[in-house]
Amino acid sequence: MKLHLADYHLEACRLLLAEGMAHGAEGMAQGAKGKGQEAREHLDIAAEMIAEMGYGRRKPEVEELRRELAVEQERGSRDQSKKIG
Repeated sequence: MKLHLADYHLEACRLLLAEGMAHGAEGMAQGAKGKGQEAREHLDIAAEMIAEMGYGRRKPEVEELRRELAVEQERGSRDQSKKIG
């Protein structure tokens, strides 16, 4: 059951990341927490579970999602600085 829960957290991260990207920088920062922050929380939970269980099959997915979140965070920072400047 824990494997399914880890997969759920990975999928929730993907969904939130996709929703945020569809709405640009505002989408990633939307709401009190923002989709980016919420996606990162799901990814952190999944990564912790995967490490605890030794679910190595999902490690490449965790790393890919970390890269995607970093890219979106950087893109959001650039978009925000363009609006300010």
